[in-house]
Amino acid sequence: MDTPEESKTMENSKEEKSVGQNLVDSVVSTETAVKNLIDAKKAIQGMAFDKFIETFQSKLLEGILMSDFENVVNRIVKRFSIPDKEAEEIMDGMWVRKGLMVYQEFVFKKGGRENHYVYLKVATLKPKHSKEIDMALMYYSLEFELSPKRIEEKINHYLTFLHIIKTGGTYKIHYEPRTLTGKDQDCFTRFLRYKAVRGFLDDNTMAGNKVSDRILNN
Repeated sequence: MDTPEESKTMENSKEEKSVGQNLVDSVVSTETAVKNLIDAKKAIQGMAFDKFIETFQSKLLEGILMSDFENVVNRIVKRFSIPDKEAEEIMDGMWVRKGLMVYQEFVFKKGGRENHYVYLKVATLKPKHSKEIDMALMYYSLEFELSPKRIEEKINHYLTFLHIIKTGGTYKIHYEPRTLTGKDQDCFTRFLRYKAVRGFLDDNTMAGNKVSDRILNN
């Protein structure tokens, strides 16, 4: 039977996940979640793009003083153009033990050149008996343009003299803008989560969990 001191030590060890680990766990904590993200990556890689510009950032800020937390949040809000509602959710980290905020923005116009997708997730952690706050952040954005669909149409030629005789044909080629189905948009959402957590794990290897190695290996 464990002594009270041993029980307390075991209880603390279960709670001692870092803010970076909490952030990674919120994206991938099961084999199914990992598979869904990897499948989405493969689906996006199978699409044709004329434009594909990626931006990624990760941050791990530990030991932020309570008195400095609002200023730190304001700087992050400005840097990533975070809306007021989501900014307030980050600020909640001052009053809760664990905080989590996710922000996504998707703009797509058929045939458009200004399509973009943004994924941002922020975790906060206020260790017990501490006046400091830890924060972890993953950000990924994609500017893209889908390659148009090539349409090949055969035009048959006929000669009419007593009987209709087919003499041959020519091909007319034109291009149509591609669109995204609901399934495609879901793939983009999961793909951005994959890229964001992959980048964060590359920068913070100690934040991984028992299933996240599959992300790094794919």
